[in-house]
Amino acid sequence: MEGLTIEEKLKQIIKEAVKEVLIENGFKQESKNPEVLCPKELAAWLGVSQAWISVNKDKLNIPYFQCGGDKFYRADIEKWIEQRKNNAEIESHSSIDKNLTRVTNTRSKRFKIG
Repeated sequence: MEGLTIEEKLKQIIKEAVKEVLIENGFKQESKNPEVLCPKELAAWLGVSQAWISVNKDKLNIPYFQCGGDKFYRADIEKWIEQRKNNAEIESHSSIDKNLTRVTNTRSKRFKIG
């Protein structure tokens, strides 16, 4: 670090410290770590556009974290997909029950004698 200004030395020290912390916490470059996806990789995996990811990540509560931009853990996305499937099944059964109740009530009113 000879011949460097204090600012340059400080930048190098900070840069090395950040690298160490990222490595300690398991962060790697996107393409080298299939468990952490960037929006482009997530979009390709899900078969949607990057714009769709950007617009819907908050609307649909897609789990993500920020580290140099939005990042997604593959395991969290898989859990999120399963939860959405389960919720869709529950909603589907619930709407069937509501429709059956509505139809039953309508028929019983229609055929009342008296």
